Amino acid sequence: KDTYRVQVENKTDVEKVMKLCQQKELLVQEFIPEILTCGEFSLIFFNGVFSHGVRKFNVTGDFRIQGQYGGKVEQLELKKDEDSIIKHFAETVLQQTPFQNLLYARVDVTMTGTLNGTATPVLMELELFEPDLFTENNLPAVERFAEAICRNK
Repeated sequence: KDTYRVQVENKTDVEKVMKLCQQKELLVQEFIPEILTCGEFSLIFFNGVFSHGVRKFNVTGDFRIQGQYGGKVEQLELKKDEDSIIKHFAETVLQQTPFQNLLYARVDVTMTGTLNGTATPVLMELELFEPDLFTENNLPAVERFAEAICRNK
């Protein structure tokens, strides 16, 4: 709800945002164009240890990746070089957060631009409170989560 892609040079877009600012608090996030081509990667950690990941993407051309807008989810196999870059980046984000000993965390990342010819990970969100853990149809992830709960007592 109330998710928009705004062009700063479009006066109507800016007016819409300004009006919304008067009605409620807003979260403004830079649009990363690669979200349209590579999607967003969600890496899930239990007790600080990587459990599993998914790639979220949209097949309708919409910039939003939620299911109600045409978004799809696929399990992420971390085997390629780019995937290991994403995993290392997510682990670094978790290590640098002031919150430690987290039962669960989800690090949402996309790849953007290039650094010496290599795509660079960008943090989209760090979900620490009630994130979707993408455990549907993933029994090993459910088992790892149950084990993490038992160890965290």
